[in-house]
Amino acid sequence: MISGKVDHARCLVPAVRRVLRLAGATVALTTLAGAAQAADWTSGYGSGGSAHPPGSIIAIDTSVTATTSNSIFANTSVTAALTGDLDQTSGWRARVEGQVGSFEYRSDDTKIIGNQQSGSALVGYEWAEPDIHVAAYIGFNYQNIKLDPVDPSNGTRGHGYGLRVVGELYANPTPYTMVSAYGSYSTHANAYYTRFKAGYALYDRTFIGPEFSMLGDDFYKQWRIGAHISGLTFGRFQFGISGGYVRDSRRGPGGYVLVDSRVTF
Repeated sequence: MISGKVDHARCLVPAVRRVLRLAGATVALTTLAGAAQAADWTSGYGSGGSAHPPGSIIAIDTSVTATTSNSIFANTSVTAALTGDLDQTSGWRARVEGQVGSFEYRSDDTKIIGNQQSGSALVGYEWAEPDIHVAAYIGFNYQNIKLDPVDPSNGTRGHGYGLRVVGELYANPTPYTMVSAYGSYSTHANAYYTRFKAGYALYDRTFIGPEFSMLGDDFYKQWRIGAHISGLTFGRFQFGISGGYVRDSRRGPGGYVLVDSRVTF
């Protein structure tokens, strides 16, 4: 869908700048959230890679992703332990999520600009052991996509509701390694997202390693392969960054950058 030669490195510069600006806002918001408690994507799963303080019952995850094809998305989720805590105790969980973003693609030589908003409300259960956490969620999601100009071939435009399921895994096979996996599926437009990460400890519980993602719906498919550093920690605030190669069925090849963070209290 992309014609001509594209300098992806040059295209990625403005995208990276936008990610850094949004990441700065993310850091400010999560820091303020911690300060408001006067004490201030988990035992390593999610965006970070290091254990949060025992007794934490609420986690706020944020992420920003940008690609060379002029797409940028910001996500926020709040997870609460309804029983036990998020670190050491198995129990019931509740989660709300929100996403906003914009994207571009071409249809019959016409540039289409899209804006997307979505949200989810989920309940689930988490099984917590010292070296492994497994969680499963189910709930409903809402999505709204506006296209300019309208593209009749894109059946995902407009708004709709769907049943959504989520699965998560985080494990430390050894004291120096980690494996993280996330997957979600919604009946609305058959939307799915998966992300797999593996890592080796640089120090403490900060990991570096490869990652792979697949996502899509009834209109497009995309996969990413890259590298990450996860678990950079400042008190209760954790963050990570990753980037690499992306291939999109509608927008062709390119690069991506992802910055994510977590704060717990």
